[in-house]
Amino acid sequence: MTMTNKKKKKTTTTTPKKGGFEGRARTTRTIFQTTTTIQAKMMKAEDDYLESQRHHHRGRHQRRRKNISSFSTRATRSASLSASSSEDNTNTNYNNSSSSSDNNTRTNNNENNNTTNNDEFILYGSQGSRSPLINWYLYEKEVQFELKEPRDVSNPHPFGQVPALRHKENVELFESGAILLYLADKCGELKSDEAKANAYSWVLWANASLDPICFKEDINGRVIDTGIKNETKGMRRLDDVLSKREWLSGDQFGVADVAVAAYLLYVPQFFQGVSFKRWPNVAKFMGRCCSRDSYAKAFGPRVQSYLIGELMKDVDGN
Repeated sequence: MTMTNKKKKKTTTTTPKKGGFEGRARTTRTIFQTTTTIQAKMMKAEDDYLESQRHHHRGRHQRRRKNISSFSTRATRSASLSASSSEDNTNTNYNNSSSSSDNNTRTNNNENNNTTNNDEFILYGSQGSRSPLINWYLYEKEVQFELKEPRDVSNPHPFGQVPALRHKENVELFESGAILLYLADKCGELKSDEAKANAYSWVLWANASLDPICFKEDINGRVIDTGIKNETKGMRRLDDVLSKREWLSGDQFGVADVAVAAYLLYVPQFFQGVSFKRWPNVAKFMGRCCSRDSYAKAFGPRVQSYLIGELMKDVDGN
């Protein structure tokens, strides 16, 4: 009897190429679908992580929640700064029923001291883009606004992208930095020449210099990696600056902090496992910023909880 040896066919699998989220709003319209998919995966991972913590490390998870309100104080200890300012709203209520639907509603403002008719602000954006950083500032200033989809026919962006803003009948803006500075001026934050100079400098630095550090792009403008994985001159200098002050905007949280922190806080969302340990003052600054109620309102409490947990590892060395 003869025996035949049959060779088993080897099956090969192709490992998907590593990549980041679809790049900035100015690249292609597919950014919305791609980034939304990545955010959904990230949020599912967060849910799984928090669920396992509740079952196996419940005590540690509870301590983390308690530490949220004191993050600012602990984060600024090395710089001898007081983080008990009334502007530092770090007491986050995780039982709040806030969800992404909150971003499609108008903010209630019973004690608004702004000089403009806030109902006239219309923001064009989506949760899967970078427009929530505009929401963050509007929530921080308790400015009422209407949120519309990127594809709305009234979107004033010349390239059909987001974020974009309409104010009154004839004011149209695009690009996050320009929108932030316009809103800061309307909200009365830039009353002095000193305040204007500081805000313009930091907002433009965030868009022109920090963005390329945080997000490395290919020739097609697609984000493929982050420069936060390595030491950089810009990050080292930012860490030195934050070792001497609590906020970039001055004595209180403001538009410069939103512009810089928003870019930094996107990095751990899309590149999980990236550490800011080599820049402890930056990590503490990020923790103070994302612990604010307005951040949770703009980006969601799950994202806030995830970021605080990751940043505490960098600060505490856990």
